[in-house]
Amino acid sequence: MRYILFLAVFFFQTGLFAQTGDKIISGTILLNTAQMPDAKALQQHLKTTWKIPADSMTVSDKTIIYNCGFATLIFAYLDYPMDPAEVGAAARLSWLWKTAAKDAGAHKAQLVVTVIGSDKQTTDLYKLFTKSTGAALEKTNASGVYMNSQYLLLEKGFYQAAATNLRTNPKALPVYCWIYFGLLGEENNNGSFTFGLSEFGLPEMEISGSQHSVEDVHATLVEAVQTVVNYNMKLKDGQNLETSYGPLPVSIGKSAFMEGNAVRIRY
Repeated sequence: MRYILFLAVFFFQTGLFAQTGDKIISGTILLNTAQMPDAKALQQHLKTTWKIPADSMTVSDKTIIYNCGFATLIFAYLDYPMDPAEVGAAARLSWLWKTAAKDAGAHKAQLVVTVIGSDKQTTDLYKLFTKSTGAALEKTNASGVYMNSQYLLLEKGFYQAAATNLRTNPKALPVYCWIYFGLLGEENNNGSFTFGLSEFGLPEMEISGSQHSVEDVHATLVEAVQTVVNYNMKLKDGQNLETSYGPLPVSIGKSAFMEGNAVRIRY
């Protein structure tokens, strides 16, 4: 709640209001030390190493507003940690970060990273967010990154590796940094599901009741997600989705994992 209130106050004070058709992407770098990053060093790092030049930059005691062509990039320093209950809940779901409860729970402050641009460029905005966050991670003492819209908590090293790969391979889709993937492993009833595809204007996807291994089920879903995000693909009931595992039947129906409907892949 304090995070949402902060954004509202920030946009009011700075006069930066989202327009109709704008997309706002925000996430939080969990800082181990309560210290605002050096604005000039960060700007230089973004420009030279990450190839994100600024048309203009405005710096205050706790914010950096960085205009970079098709989007506005904002770094906002908060000198207090996140709500421990929210961090703890996200840590329990963070199967990619085994020590998240201990490591993330020890953070002292936050650096909120926000990207604002056209909702017609959502994937490009997410790529900008990932690269900018990767750059900031290299210039701060941090433990990880939290995406509140997806309830996604990722360890610093994992996030940096994904961001660096995106920097060297601009066509990469670091979906683990954008979307939460849930896993269900039971005998002859394995499954995986997404939470966060709605950020891209797409329905959530899932595989349930599969006799394949949970690893294969998960890998299949990740490939399917990369395909629909890359092509902004709106799958239809009865359609087959082409994958490296062969054509997989798709249906639209009640989710086996969450409320509402989802794209259900039979595998």
